[in-house]
Amino acid sequence: MGDSVMRDLAVSTAAFNLASSMILATFTLFAVRELGIGAAGFGLVFALGNVGFLAGAIVSAPIAAKGLGRALTIGALGSTLATMIIPLAAGPFAAAALLIGRFVGALSNPIYNVSLVTLIQGRVHRNSLGRVNGTFRLVDWGVVPIGALLGGVLAQTIGLRPTLLVAAVIAILRLLLMINSPARRIYAVAEESRLSMRAPAEDTAGAA
Repeated sequence: MGDSVMRDLAVSTAAFNLASSMILATFTLFAVRELGIGAAGFGLVFALGNVGFLAGAIVSAPIAAKGLGRALTIGALGSTLATMIIPLAAGPFAAAALLIGRFVGALSNPIYNVSLVTLIQGRVHRNSLGRVNGTFRLVDWGVVPIGALLGGVLAQTIGLRPTLLVAAVIAILRLLLMINSPARRIYAVAEESRLSMRAPAEDTAGAA
């Protein structure tokens, strides 16, 4: 909480995980019931779309090398774009829109996550790293079941497509936070300057 960069990243990542879990909870029903995509078509969307994870893993390091903040912003932008494409799928090109949305989202996630972990490990003192990682994961993964439940409730209440649009709005708000965060301007984290978050006094005393 005392580090604006870490705080913004925790809130930003949690917001996207909330939106993403809402989408995952309704994606299959939206594709099958709303768009009429059959089992083979739906399997193809996932199979080809998930190639994006491999592509993202390949390009994440070169992109991060040009600036961690830039990589985080690119990842956030791509994943937000994916959440916007999915609810707009309709008509004869619905399956193609879902495929593009799935691919763009899968491509963007490794770009964001690799830079995020790199930044945390470089910015946080080693004596506090375990607790910071634990807190980060509690915040960012703790919203996943909430998002899934919210997605199901909203889908029953307002419908599948409107629920996906709500998730897209949450993702857009996350992107705006990322764009306005000082994290966007970070180029690299030097090993010797790991000190935005200082270790507690008892830890440093024990280490000495």
